[in-house]
Amino acid sequence: MSRPLIALTMGYRQEGTMYRIRTAYVSALESAGGLVVALPHTEVAASTPGRILDAVQGLVLAGGTDIDPIWYGEEPRAPHKMIDPIRDAFEIALCREAMDRDMPVLAICRGIQVLNVAAGGTLHQDVSDQRGSILRHVQDAPRWHPTHTVSVRPHTRLAEILDLEECRVNSFHHQTLRDIAPGFTKCASASDGTIEAIENPTARFAIGVQWHPEDLAQRLELWRGFFKHFVWVCETSDR
Repeated sequence: MSRPLIALTMGYRQEGTMYRIRTAYVSALESAGGLVVALPHTEVAASTPGRILDAVQGLVLAGGTDIDPIWYGEEPRAPHKMIDPIRDAFEIALCREAMDRDMPVLAICRGIQVLNVAAGGTLHQDVSDQRGSILRHVQDAPRWHPTHTVSVRPHTRLAEILDLEECRVNSFHHQTLRDIAPGFTKCASASDGTIEAIENPTARFAIGVQWHPEDLAQRLELWRGFFKHFVWVCETSDR
């Protein structure tokens, strides 16, 4: 059987003069049986998300810079990483189109934030906005090393895929989800209350995780299996 085509979003490097994609995303998806199509973000691409998605069977929203708070109705209040307005417009349009089609969507780190905002949710502009936050969410350990525990909500799609109620994950973010978008539900959280994963229980596959499973998959079978499940859903989505 041919490998399903899976679209993967990209970031910038060197102040917008080069597109950037981390090899761990590609390795995780290809090892799981997928074929990756990298998506550079442009204003032209943002205006035609349907034509892009016509060519693929799944979408992965990758990590990267912060989302402009204008997308969820707020003024900037906290220190931000670089804001990329073209990437914001492209990925939100792409995500909304994918959800309208019930196309499988896996959203990672920045991606979970894009998914939530695209569906009508909001963000904490910095983890310090969360009352009682105690965990360090930007780790110094290698990217493949899990540094804190998340509780996985029983009877969710994520719990079904992982077959556990608790796991350790890596962490590289300073923004977090605040109000979960309509139609989505929390399926994992950290001990300090940070929302670590959401899903749409009625979708074919629409899961966002705040950690980086593509890095964990380099060493842990649990996360290799997670990507295999996503690719399998993409493979069977047109049947």
